[in-house]
Amino acid sequence: MSQTLINTLRFSDRLKEAGFAAAQAEALARSLGDELTEQLPSKADFQDLRADFKALQADFNALQADFNALDASLNGRMDALESRLDGRIDTLESKVDGRIDALESKIDGRIDTLESRVDGRIDALEADLGGQIETLAAKIDSQRVAFNLVLAALGVLIALVGVLVAIGLVEPVSNLVGS
Repeated sequence: MSQTLINTLRFSDRLKEAGFAAAQAEALARSLGDELTEQLPSKADFQDLRADFKALQADFNALQADFNALDASLNGRMDALESRLDGRIDTLESKVDGRIDALESKIDGRIDTLESRVDGRIDALEADLGGQIETLAAKIDSQRVAFNLVLAALGVLIALVGVLVAIGLVEPVSNLVGS
């Protein structure tokens, strides 16, 4: 059930006292009451905004967890690869002293190639995650701007109600709550 911000009957009566025709005074009072009531954000609007923000926050947390898992996985794979290659190198050194220099050069080339490929993949993943994080940040900023606009509109509305109370066109909320 929506609440009206002004007493439209009293507003209409005051307009009539000021010289407005009855039909004009009643139409103006009804229109003003309807517009003020329709422009207020509802509790559901705020709940929807809160739910959207929580969903964005959950998405961001999930992306962060995915990034951390990917980072840990890549580090583990690189450590395992390094360990495996070190083992192979040690075995080759102990078995074939004569070929160690040639073999070491070949393995170094492979390591460089592998490191280059891994670095390329990591760079691509970081770029992709960076883009996703920027998109998410833009969405959060957009929601923040929308929320600030709602707050600003609410502030204007509160100020308008304050003016209407000050000029006596509307009863203060404390007077309405007791009735």
